[in-house]
Amino acid sequence: MKKTLIFLIFTLLTSCANKINDAKKSSSKNKIKLKIGPTWYENESEIDFIYGIKTAETEKNYITEFHFSFGGKTLCDTKKIVARIDFGTNENLILSDSINQLLPATKEIIKRVRNKSNVDFEFMNPNPGILAFTIEKVNLKPNGKKNKIYLSLSSDCKQILKLPINLTKYNVENIEKLYENYIASELSNHPKDELIHKKVIFSFNETLKSGNYIIDFVDQNNMLVLTFDKETNEYLIHNTEKKLLKRIKRST
Repeated sequence: MKKTLIFLIFTLLTSCANKINDAKKSSSKNKIKLKIGPTWYENESEIDFIYGIKTAETEKNYITEFHFSFGGKTLCDTKKIVARIDFGTNENLILSDSINQLLPATKEIIKRVRNKSNVDFEFMNPNPGILAFTIEKVNLKPNGKKNKIYLSLSSDCKQILKLPINLTKYNVENIEKLYENYIASELSNHPKDELIHKKVIFSFNETLKSGNYIIDFVDQNNMLVLTFDKETNEYLIHNTEKKLLKRIKRST
């Protein structure tokens, strides 16, 4: 009887251990990674991508790069991950397919497909450790208008994420003016509980006129990232290496 009881306990413990291991394996198989510009997605409810240039031509057509990277593991049988940019009512931001051609080296694993107000990037991921670095060029004018888009990630068997992103461009002197003005005009109106779930990326760029367009020289290395510290009631400005550059006290 004692031997039987010991055997049953051993069997039960082994079964539980196997279930725990299976759960860990299942969790590890569904790890999807997303990077917006220079910063990793960390369960934010919203991301603001704020561009700045110094120009006298605010109503010209622009070519502005929106950078993101994605990849990882899925629970599906296939390795395909689809990143969809839903422009919604901001379809005017979408530039022609000829401007948004993919690099020849990536065409074997990434496919870009436009369907009305959606742009899909299909990534046939050859390795879970590889991320697809993707650029969508948009006609973002420096008029201070907020353009809400949605970036979603999905596999063949489920939607993994749908993230609202606000794209805005301002006509300003430098990147310091860019984040100072944005804090004063936009972030100061948000309650603190909203700010702790928001991340802001600032990108101030030089420009070049080319034909009918003005091109922004977007460089991730020069971008800054803002987060909010509720405990100290401060906005924190970091560079792409996560070095704290500045603390700005919130007035309210």
